[in-house]
Amino acid sequence: MRGNPSCLQWKLKRLEENLRMINAELKELEVKKVRLERERRCILKRKRELKAKLDKFSDEGPWIENRTGLGECEKFLREKVKAHDFSRVVITLKYTRRNCQRPHTGVVYWPPPRSRKGIYTLICRVNRRTNFPYSCKAAIGTVQTGNGDYEYIYERVVFSDVEEAMIFVIGHEVFHYLRRTKQIPGRNTEPQANQFGLKWLEEFRKWRERRRQI
Repeated sequence: MRGNPSCLQWKLKRLEENLRMINAELKELEVKKVRLERERRCILKRKRELKAKLDKFSDEGPWIENRTGLGECEKFLREKVKAHDFSRVVITLKYTRRNCQRPHTGVVYWPPPRSRKGIYTLICRVNRRTNFPYSCKAAIGTVQTGNGDYEYIYERVVFSDVEEAMIFVIGHEVFHYLRRTKQIPGRNTEPQANQFGLKWLEEFRKWRERRRQI
């Protein structure tokens, strides 16, 4: 009789243990496969939903979404955007939330890097519960202090109504977009964005006056 029966039993036991481990791993993989398939279906569904939402931006912009009813702001904005490339830009005008204490706020969302048809989104908000006329300080530059640091130079700005406040915010965020896309010179800083917003505010006041004289 060839082979040591005791050794053969040990070999058989090791093979059975290995087989149990493999079966257990296969079972775990099956459970993981079911979970991944479920997650994959959810992701594909979400992807279809997002692509459907983005389909409305298939044509060239700008897309201006006015949720405030501020008509003069929108008309002025539509005239101003003709001077630059806003073909992939969404500009949303909104009021701040009820619990917001700030008189105005804004933000620019960049598209993902290397996006061939990336869309920029500019969100501009004003607080309609602010008592107008309203004044605030806007940083328009910097000056070097004695210890080598820098401090802001401020200019006091008075907004006569909510439309003026909104135009300032729009101009501020538009500067960030234009500078990011290298359509205008300068540095993409808050003081320079404020200067651009103040320039738009002054132009809006003159534009408004001309319309009222007609």
